[in-house]
Amino acid sequence: MEISQKTERDIDDDKLQVAKVEKKGGKRIGYYYIIIKSFKESQKNDVIKCLFIKGLTNFGFCVIKEGSKGDSKDKEGRDIRDRLMWQKHIHSQLAHQIKMPKLIDSFEENGNYYLVIEHINGEPLSTNLKRNFREIQSAFRYGGKAGIKQLNYLVQIANILKDIHSKEYIHRDVTPANFMITPQGKVFVIDMELSYSLKGELSTPFQLGTYGYMSPQQRTMLPPVKEDDIFSLGAIMFQAITGIHPLKIVDSDDNRLGEKIRFFITNPGLSTLLSRCLSPDMMERPSIDDIKGVLADCRQEVLKKRPLLQTGTRYTVNKELLTETVQSCIYTLSTKLLADEDKGWFSEDIYIKEKNSTNRINKAWYSSFYLGSSGVVYTLSKAKSIGFNIDCNDTYLTYALDLIKQKYIQRLDSVSPSLYYGASGIATVLKSSTNLFNSATDDIQDWITRLLSVKNTDKNLAYGVSGQGLAWLSCKSIVHPDLLKESTKIYTDNLIGCQNDDGSWINDTSRRRKRSFSLSSGISGIIVYLLEHFSKFPDKQTLVSIEKALNWLMKKSIYKGQRICWNNDKNGFLNYGLLEGVAGIAYTFLQAYKILGNPAYKKFAEKCLLSNDAEMIDNNLSQATGLSGLGEVYLEAFNILKDQQWLKRAEWIAASTLHLHKKHPAYGIYWLTEIEKQPVPNFGKGNCGIIHFLIRYCNTDMGFPLISTH
Repeated sequence: MEISQKTERDIDDDKLQVAKVEKKGGKRIGYYYIIIKSFKESQKNDVIKCLFIKGLTNFGFCVIKEGSKGDSKDKEGRDIRDRLMWQKHIHSQLAHQIKMPKLIDSFEENGNYYLVIEHINGEPLSTNLKRNFREIQSAFRYGGKAGIKQLNYLVQIANILKDIHSKEYIHRDVTPANFMITPQGKVFVIDMELSYSLKGELSTPFQLGTYGYMSPQQRTMLPPVKEDDIFSLGAIMFQAITGIHPLKIVDSDDNRLGEKIRFFITNPGLSTLLSRCLSPDMMERPSIDDIKGVLADCRQEVLKKRPLLQTGTRYTVNKELLTETVQSCIYTLSTKLLADEDKGWFSEDIYIKEKNSTNRINKAWYSSFYLGSSGVVYTLSKAKSIGFNIDCNDTYLTYALDLIKQKYIQRLDSVSPSLYYGASGIATVLKSSTNLFNSATDDIQDWITRLLSVKNTDKNLAYGVSGQGLAWLSCKSIVHPDLLKESTKIYTDNLIGCQNDDGSWINDTSRRRKRSFSLSSGISGIIVYLLEHFSKFPDKQTLVSIEKALNWLMKKSIYKGQRICWNNDKNGFLNYGLLEGVAGIAYTFLQAYKILGNPAYKKFAEKCLLSNDAEMIDNNLSQATGLSGLGEVYLEAFNILKDQQWLKRAEWIAASTLHLHKKHPAYGIYWLTEIEKQPVPNFGKGNCGIIHFLIRYCNTDMGFPLISTH
């Protein structure tokens, strides 16, 4: 897979102004159409839901696609308007024969072209998969209706593609986002913009497609063939059944592709079928009838409660292979894949909201722990301390130190005091990474004191004095004891002083003054700081505050089946992750048991962690919100509770993570942690968070990343 970058920015916190006019509800487009809401706004084209009124009995909802003249021109000189005109032709030809929206109208206005099609009531398959991933995963292990539903959707998609192919068309953008599921369980294909006619109606196909779902032939722009859609269907099937984005496994050689699929999918017929669908050799790909036959067999397996997915009977971690993999990724950190030769380690720009449609990212250079270079420094320091060779990164370590000086030390009056995204986290990293910067020790000690002293008015762990207090405690060996005690006492007294009578705190970041439960922005992170402070400077008032807060957290928990969870601010439940999920709360109760010794806290921490499947599969591999962060908490549970089940769960995450690494032919091993188009090195959402978890799995006496003060 070709990986490249498009634009570069090197400012930490200057926000980008977006010039595109937002589509507002109530405004009119054309003569008949009133905007209800915007589905998508991008440089390529906007998609909006409208109400059309053409008469007393001729009205209803529709979807309008807008294309501006000159946008997204291809090598043939065709722009987005040409694509929409082609899509109009497809709808006029196929809408009465294929399950797809009917054509309503098209018109031009102010130089823009508008395609009006029927609105299909429902949700994209991509949304359905994301919303129901726990139930789907459970059903493919133990049986259940959610699995039967997904298999039915896949059969309908296969039938739609078979019908399209029978009309001598190729879809060429078969993704979960392009299939709509109605409340009745019917599937419609909703986007035919990239389709191609084998009847010669279009001289050159429109480019390109969606990465992860495109066959190698389509990516290299070979003439379209029906087997391209078979590859894409296989990618959807893999994602629907495992929850893993296909971008994580495609582009592997034949042996590794089959090995990856078989690790997650234990059903031999299904794993073999998917290996054939995703084969780089299009002649290996099966027919749609073959696919439907295997899906029918899988339906019977689910009805009989026989697992399609891994159930934990076949996996072990080869620690020698793990070590080799980590060492290779440490080398990759020093290559163009993850670092600029003149500026060092980059991240994806957090201020550019619109994503590039090509396989590129907008690069930016940050210094913070979770999103910037200091998280890479922290990881390399830990790796070096246990024997990994990091010499290839020496130049970029120097760049990282220079960037800290430029963006923080020289502008301390305007920087964030945040632990995860600012000065406090950088101070903690510098303290723990003295093995990398021996020649600059005196300067760094001065920097640490200055970084710790940035003014802070928030309470939480991510941005507030709870995180800043943890940073002070982490740096206790180089801070004068009286200054340490005085500074942290101010934080502790302020937190206790604004604690509510019920034991909670108001969330600093919520406009509606919500009470948050999480480690990053809520009560759990405050408790972690108070626990660490109490362990260093014990007093009765702090203990009472901690116990009140822990009791409030327990009272606010709810049960959803066998899962323990908490409500979030969006009328749903907290996810499983570390920063804003249940894993972070579990970590809090583990620390409470470790420091206070109350067995009730141990029991509650175990309940939180047992809410996850022992062999949990997820697409998100990150520290911040994904499996690496959960794995770190499992390792913490093993260290504190001495129970092998938590090490076994961490082993599963390590094994599945190792099976999902990718290998660049020139630069080496890396991971795509979520659905990013290019890997990034940072700790929170990039490769270093994975590296740290894998290293710690092999060296369980390593401390929890960043917030452990011992």
